[in-house]
Amino acid sequence: MFRRAFTLIELLIVVAIIAILAAIAVPNFLEAQTRAKVSRTRADMRSLATGLETYHIDTNTYPFQNPQFRAVKHAPGQPLVLENLTTPISYLNSMSSFMDPFKPSKIYRGGNLDGPFEGPTNPPDTQMAVDAFRHYTYYARNTTRAAIGGRAGEEKPSWYITGSAGPDGAVDNLNDPMTSRPNDDPAARAFFSEKTIYDATNGTVSRGGLYRVGGAPVGPGTAFYHVAQTGQ
Repeated sequence: MFRRAFTLIELLIVVAIIAILAAIAVPNFLEAQTRAKVSRTRADMRSLATGLETYHIDTNTYPFQNPQFRAVKHAPGQPLVLENLTTPISYLNSMSSFMDPFKPSKIYRGGNLDGPFEGPTNPPDTQMAVDAFRHYTYYARNTTRAAIGGRAGEEKPSWYITGSAGPDGAVDNLNDPMTSRPNDDPAARAFFSEKTIYDATNGTVSRGGLYRVGGAPVGPGTAFYHVAQTGQ
Protein backbone atom coordinates (compact mmCIF):
# COMPACT_ATOMS: atom_id res chain seq x y z
CA MET A 1 0.00 0.00 0.00
CA PHE A 2 1.34 3.43 -0.97
CA ARG A 3 0.95 6.42 1.36
CA ARG A 4 0.60 9.90 -0.09
CA ALA A 5 3.04 12.50 1.24
CA PHE A 6 4.40 15.91 0.35
CA THR A 7 7.41 15.91 -1.89
CA LEU A 8 10.49 17.96 -1.06
CA ILE A 9 9.66 20.38 -3.88
CA GLU A 10 6.17 20.95 -2.47
CA LEU A 11 7.58 21.63 1.00
CA LEU A 12 10.11 24.08 -0.40
CA ILE A 13 7.35 25.89 -2.29
CA VAL A 14 5.29 26.21 0.91
CA VAL A 15 8.31 27.49 2.85
CA ALA A 16 9.02 30.03 0.08
CA ILE A 17 5.41 31.26 0.15
CA ILE A 18 5.52 31.66 3.93
CA ALA A 19 8.81 33.57 3.66
CA ILE A 20 7.34 35.92 1.04
CA LEU A 21 4.26 36.57 3.17
CA ALA A 22 6.46 37.25 6.22
CA ALA A 23 8.63 39.64 4.22
CA ILE A 24 5.48 41.58 3.33
CA ALA A 25 3.74 41.38 6.71
CA VAL A 26 6.59 42.15 9.14
CA PRO A 27 7.53 45.60 7.73
CA ASN A 28 3.85 46.54 7.60
CA PHE A 29 3.46 45.41 11.22
CA LEU A 30 6.48 47.46 12.31
CA GLU A 31 5.19 50.51 10.44
CA ALA A 32 1.80 50.09 12.09
CA GLN A 33 3.55 50.07 15.49
CA THR A 34 5.39 53.28 14.63
CA ARG A 35 2.22 54.98 13.41
CA ALA A 36 0.45 53.93 16.62
CA LYS A 37 3.26 55.45 18.72
CA VAL A 38 3.07 58.68 16.71
CA SER A 39 -0.69 58.85 17.34
CA ARG A 40 -0.20 58.18 21.05
CA THR A 41 2.48 60.88 21.27
CA ARG A 42 0.24 63.49 19.65
CA ALA A 43 -2.59 62.55 22.03
CA ASP A 44 -0.25 62.81 25.05
CA MET A 45 0.90 66.25 23.93
CA ARG A 46 -2.69 67.44 23.62
CA SER A 47 -3.23 66.35 27.22
CA LEU A 48 -0.02 68.07 28.32
CA ALA A 49 -1.12 71.24 26.51
CA THR A 50 -4.45 71.18 28.35
CA GLY A 51 -2.63 70.95 31.69
CA LEU A 52 -0.18 73.70 30.74
CA GLU A 53 -2.88 76.10 29.57
CA THR A 54 -4.97 75.50 32.70
CA TYR A 55 -1.89 76.11 34.84
CA HIS A 56 -1.24 79.32 32.89
CA ILE A 57 -4.78 80.57 33.51
CA ASP A 58 -4.28 80.20 37.27
CA THR A 59 -0.69 81.46 37.55
CA ASN A 60 -0.22 83.73 34.52
CA THR A 61 2.93 81.81 33.61
CA TYR A 62 4.04 78.46 32.26
CA PRO A 63 6.37 76.26 34.34
CA PHE A 64 10.06 77.13 34.09
CA GLN A 65 12.39 74.60 32.48
CA ASN A 66 15.57 73.07 33.81
CA PRO A 67 18.89 73.59 31.99
CA GLN A 68 18.70 70.25 30.19
CA PHE A 69 15.21 70.80 28.72
CA ARG A 70 13.89 67.74 30.51
CA ALA A 71 10.29 67.67 31.65
CA VAL A 72 10.99 66.51 35.20
CA LYS A 73 13.54 67.21 37.92
CA HIS A 74 16.55 64.95 37.43
CA ALA A 75 19.22 66.07 39.89
CA PRO A 76 19.50 67.67 43.33
CA GLY A 77 19.20 71.43 43.09
CA GLN A 78 17.26 71.33 39.83
CA PRO A 79 13.83 73.00 39.84
CA LEU A 80 10.61 71.07 39.56
CA VAL A 81 9.29 71.31 36.01
CA LEU A 82 6.07 69.65 34.90
CA GLU A 83 5.72 68.20 38.40
CA ASN A 84 4.14 71.61 39.03
CA LEU A 85 1.17 70.36 37.02
CA THR A 86 0.52 67.48 39.40
CA THR A 87 0.90 69.09 42.82
CA PRO A 88 -0.43 70.84 44.87
CA ILE A 89 -3.20 71.21 42.25
CA SER A 90 -3.74 68.25 39.92
CA TYR A 91 -3.86 69.82 36.47
CA LEU A 92 -2.60 66.40 35.36
CA ASN A 93 -2.90 63.19 37.36
CA SER A 94 0.67 61.96 37.03
CA MET A 95 3.80 62.53 34.95
CA SER A 96 4.41 58.78 34.84
CA SER A 97 1.88 58.48 32.01
CA PHE A 98 3.83 60.95 29.86
CA MET A 99 6.79 58.77 28.94
CA ASP A 100 8.13 59.03 25.40
CA PRO A 101 7.12 55.77 23.66
CA PHE A 102 10.14 56.10 21.35
CA LYS A 103 12.55 55.66 24.30
CA PRO A 104 15.24 58.19 23.29
CA SER A 105 18.84 57.00 23.45
CA LYS A 106 20.74 59.58 21.34
CA ILE A 107 20.90 63.35 21.11
CA TYR A 108 21.37 65.93 18.33
CA ARG A 109 23.18 69.15 19.20
CA GLY A 110 22.91 71.95 16.65
CA GLY A 111 21.86 69.45 14.00
CA ASN A 112 24.78 67.07 14.61
CA LEU A 113 24.34 63.65 16.16
CA ASP A 114 26.26 63.58 19.42
CA GLY A 115 25.82 59.87 20.00
CA PRO A 116 24.33 58.29 23.09
CA PHE A 117 23.61 60.26 26.25
CA GLU A 118 26.91 59.07 27.69
CA GLY A 119 29.64 59.71 25.14
CA PRO A 120 33.00 61.40 24.53
CA THR A 121 31.48 64.88 24.36
CA ASN A 122 28.73 64.16 26.87
CA PRO A 123 29.79 63.59 30.48
CA PRO A 124 28.23 60.45 31.94
CA ASP A 125 24.80 61.11 33.38
CA THR A 126 23.48 59.53 36.51
CA GLN A 127 20.83 56.89 35.89
CA MET A 128 18.28 59.35 37.26
CA ALA A 129 19.20 61.86 34.56
CA VAL A 130 19.04 59.25 31.80
CA ASP A 131 15.64 58.11 33.03
CA ALA A 132 14.44 61.72 33.00
CA PHE A 133 14.97 61.80 29.24
CA ARG A 134 12.38 59.04 28.94
CA HIS A 135 9.76 61.71 29.50
CA TYR A 136 8.81 64.10 26.74
CA THR A 137 11.13 67.11 26.57
CA TYR A 138 9.96 70.56 27.65
CA TYR A 139 11.22 74.03 26.74
CA ALA A 140 9.95 77.24 28.33
CA ARG A 141 10.71 80.43 26.40
CA ASN A 142 10.44 84.18 26.98
CA THR A 143 11.54 87.36 25.23
CA THR A 144 15.24 86.91 26.02
CA ARG A 145 16.15 83.21 26.29
CA ALA A 146 15.16 79.82 27.59
CA ALA A 147 13.30 80.44 30.84
CA ILE A 148 15.35 78.46 33.36
CA GLY A 149 14.88 78.03 37.06
CA GLY A 150 12.36 80.59 38.21
CA ARG A 151 14.79 82.47 40.42
CA ALA A 152 13.78 85.85 41.84
CA GLY A 153 13.55 88.50 39.14
CA GLU A 154 13.61 86.06 36.21
CA GLU A 155 11.23 86.76 33.39
CA LYS A 156 8.28 84.38 33.30
CA PRO A 157 7.89 81.96 30.39
CA SER A 158 5.39 83.18 27.80
CA TRP A 159 5.44 80.14 25.50
CA TYR A 160 6.55 76.54 25.52
CA ILE A 161 7.52 73.50 23.44
CA THR A 162 6.86 69.87 24.32
CA GLY A 163 8.77 67.31 22.29
CA SER A 164 9.27 63.62 21.57
CA ALA A 165 12.40 62.00 20.13
CA GLY A 166 10.32 60.56 17.31
CA PRO A 167 10.89 57.24 15.51
CA ASP A 168 14.64 57.80 15.11
CA GLY A 169 15.02 57.72 18.90
CA ALA A 170 17.18 60.87 18.97
CA VAL A 171 16.37 63.94 21.06
CA ASP A 172 17.09 67.35 19.50
CA ASN A 173 18.69 69.98 21.71
CA LEU A 174 16.80 72.99 20.38
CA ASN A 175 18.28 75.60 22.69
CA ASP A 176 21.34 76.46 20.59
CA PRO A 177 19.73 76.58 17.12
CA MET A 178 16.73 78.52 18.43
CA THR A 179 19.05 81.13 19.91
CA SER A 180 21.64 81.27 17.12
CA ARG A 181 19.32 81.37 14.08
CA PRO A 182 17.55 84.71 13.43
CA ASN A 183 13.77 84.44 13.55
CA ASP A 184 13.37 86.28 10.23
CA ASP A 185 15.97 84.16 8.43
CA PRO A 186 14.39 81.75 5.89
CA ALA A 187 17.34 79.42 6.49
CA ALA A 188 16.23 79.04 10.10
CA ARG A 189 12.80 77.80 9.08
CA ALA A 190 14.34 75.52 6.46
CA PHE A 191 16.66 74.02 9.08
CA PHE A 192 13.83 73.29 11.49
CA SER A 193 11.53 72.01 8.77
CA GLU A 194 14.08 69.70 7.16
CA LYS A 195 16.17 68.53 10.10
CA THR A 196 14.09 68.88 13.24
CA ILE A 197 10.39 68.24 12.58
CA TYR A 198 9.35 64.64 11.92
CA ASP A 199 7.60 64.11 8.59
CA ALA A 200 6.22 60.64 7.84
CA THR A 201 6.49 61.31 4.10
CA ASN A 202 10.28 61.05 4.52
CA GLY A 203 9.80 57.49 5.77
CA THR A 204 7.95 56.01 8.71
CA VAL A 205 11.23 55.86 10.61
CA SER A 206 13.08 59.03 9.67
CA ARG A 207 14.91 61.90 11.27
CA GLY A 208 13.03 64.46 13.34
CA GLY A 209 10.96 64.79 16.49
CA LEU A 210 7.30 65.38 17.27
CA TYR A 211 6.54 68.75 18.82
CA ARG A 212 3.67 70.84 20.13
CA VAL A 213 3.94 74.55 20.90
CA GLY A 214 1.69 76.89 22.83
CA GLY A 215 1.48 80.36 24.30
CA ALA A 216 2.47 83.68 22.73
CA PRO A 217 5.69 83.37 20.69
CA VAL A 218 8.20 86.12 21.48
CA GLY A 219 11.98 86.38 21.50
CA PRO A 220 14.51 83.85 20.20
CA GLY A 221 13.06 80.69 18.71
CA THR A 222 9.83 82.01 17.22
CA ALA A 223 10.92 80.65 13.83
CA PHE A 224 10.70 77.18 15.35
CA TYR A 225 7.29 77.99 16.84
CA HIS A 226 5.83 78.78 13.42
CA VAL A 227 7.46 75.77 11.73
CA ALA A 228 6.10 73.44 14.45
CA GLN A 229 2.61 74.87 13.90
CA THR A 230 2.57 74.95 10.11
CA GLY A 231 5.27 72.49 9.06
CA GLN A 232 6.96 75.18 6.91
